[in-house]
Amino acid sequence: TMYYFGNGVDIDYSKAMEWYLKAAELDDPEAHRRIGTMYYFGNGVDIDYSKAMDWYLKAAELDDPEAHRRIGKLYEFGDGVDVDLDEALIWYKSAVKLGDINSNIAIIELDYEKGNWTSALEKINIFMQTKDFVNSSIYDRISTLELLGLLKSDLNDFESSAIAFESILSLIQKDKYTGELTKFRAHTNLAIQQAKMNRFFESEKNLDKAMEYAQNGDNKYNWDIANT
Repeated sequence: TMYYFGNGVDIDYSKAMEWYLKAAELDDPEAHRRIGTMYYFGNGVDIDYSKAMDWYLKAAELDDPEAHRRIGKLYEFGDGVDVDLDEALIWYKSAVKLGDINSNIAIIELDYEKGNWTSALEKINIFMQTKDFVNSSIYDRISTLELLGLLKSDLNDFESSAIAFESILSLIQKDKYTGELTKFRAHTNLAIQQAKMNRFFESEKNLDKAMEYAQNGDNKYNWDIANT
């Protein structure tokens, strides 16, 4: 892991793989998962979704919750397998049972993708009242609020949608979150909801903020708000 993330040493995927393989021989579930992830992203090896799946399955057999979620993602997005949302849901649910918080969000996103907006909204409201949501990372809380905002907008509740995106911006400021793309998306989505409510002055201000982040440093995003 030190070589994989560069903790105290230079990142060296070859050495990371060497040590993960040794740990895998001892049935270490994280090692199996990490090897799968290296094949998934092509870290030091060629991208190979089939090998990623094989290693994730080995980790899943050892009850690694994140491995269950990653297998679900493979089925959801069709990476190396046919897209199978029902199979993805099975893996996400098993990940939740093993304590993986992120899979709660993945299950809600599946409903959203299927167009089951009312069901997704019910699930997200329940999830946001749990300790899992409160104790989740800022990234996961932002992802949940962003999904809530999109759901509310799709259901034509633009006021509630705007509140969700305003909550993201408040969370970013409170926790001093530095993700430029996240700020860009939040300001853009908030501007869209405000425009839908004819609050054009506020909308323009948020579009200006979004453009600042879009042009910030090396983070230049291609977008056309006029066609939104």
